[in-house]
Amino acid sequence: MPAILRNKNVCLFLLGDLLANLGNYALWLAMAVWVKTLTGSTAAAGMVMFSFVLGSLSLPVFGVLADRYPRKRLLVVGYLSFAVAAFVLLLVDSPDDIWMIYAVVFANGLSGALAAPALSALLPSLVSDDHLPLVNGAHQSLHGVLRLFAPALGVGVFAVVGGPTVAAGVACSFLLATGAVLLVRPTAPTDAAGPGPTDPAESGAKRPEKFNWWEEVSGGAAFLLRNPLLRRITVATAIAVLGIGFFEVLGIEVVTKGLGRDASALGLLGVAQGVGCMVGGVTVGMLLRKFREQAIIAVAMVICALSTLALVVPLLPVVLFAVFALGLMLPALTAPTTTALQRQVPDSHLGRVFAAFEFAITMPQTVSMATGALLISHVDYRILLGVVAVMLCLAAGYVAAPARKWADGAPERTEAVETEAETAESDSRPRTALPEAR
Repeated sequence: MPAILRNKNVCLFLLGDLLANLGNYALWLAMAVWVKTLTGSTAAAGMVMFSFVLGSLSLPVFGVLADRYPRKRLLVVGYLSFAVAAFVLLLVDSPDDIWMIYAVVFANGLSGALAAPALSALLPSLVSDDHLPLVNGAHQSLHGVLRLFAPALGVGVFAVVGGPTVAAGVACSFLLATGAVLLVRPTAPTDAAGPGPTDPAESGAKRPEKFNWWEEVSGGAAFLLRNPLLRRITVATAIAVLGIGFFEVLGIEVVTKGLGRDASALGLLGVAQGVGCMVGGVTVGMLLRKFREQAIIAVAMVICALSTLALVVPLLPVVLFAVFALGLMLPALTAPTTTALQRQVPDSHLGRVFAAFEFAITMPQTVSMATGALLISHVDYRILLGVVAVMLCLAAGYVAAPARKWADGAPERTEAVETEAETAESDSRPRTALPEAR
């Protein structure tokens, strides 16, 4: 790991993402509190996260852009655009202005939908395939650090100096993230498939006569369905997050009803989860060099299921350890998935496929959060915890079923792409080709 962190490009990549997500994590909760303060309505505050999710629905479209335009340029445009949008919050001073808060959070969802596929598709042009797991693990570890303090930082700043100052701070974090990304210098010739459609002279390619947006947007999902490994990982992850989304409401029940403590004790659980995520991010990169992605994902899901069941025990040390274990396993679910996508998908299609995967798991998670909110008043939280554990076990069984060899790491990215090409040539059945990106 230290050798990787001496790579200037990797450090700038991680720094840019860290600064952008510092703004993200500080923004969401502070904006919800701001809306609650202005209106007194919990429902109005809840619409803040809905606005963000609504913006995230643009993922498939931005995945196409990540394959047709230079990814570094897209990140700069996305970060700068949201930095400008965040300054709009300086105008908010009454309940009549909350639409501005919703609009800015919606813009934040759009910015995230643009950045996510561009970031994941850019990384393979910065490091070798062998180092991808380590960087993805470090990426998740940094997110764990942010989960520890960024939301509290945003709310704390709001409580002391108000929402406009939070907005200015978030805008500055995105401006600094833009500066970090501008200094990145991809070392491999895969910073997207080439210049965009408006720059054909630079790319040496002619603009396609016919541009079918539906084929482009749906191409990522088509690739996921065709690739056996990615199909299993996607379906298993969707099943898992369909249950994990319940935790958005179950945490309060575990603390208040299970432990008999004030809801503020959720902060303690958040610290335990954040510490676990930090430790897990550091270790999962090393595990990915020895074990296949699906093996790590399956084991992580089983441990998450056992930890979920442990939350039923009304003892604080047991609950804290269970939450720590859940945090520990979070990078073991996300880093192997990202690494599998980067290894299995050709660079010219990576943005669309990653966006399709993110979209495929965002929808079940959103449905799960809404369902949990409806059920929690009518169903005992311990029963819901059992349902989550069962779903995690089903997901683990599904993703692990075809595994024949779990050790010695995953196949190299180039080998996976060649296998996909050979399969396509030998398959005589008609199939929809994924449009080539320039």
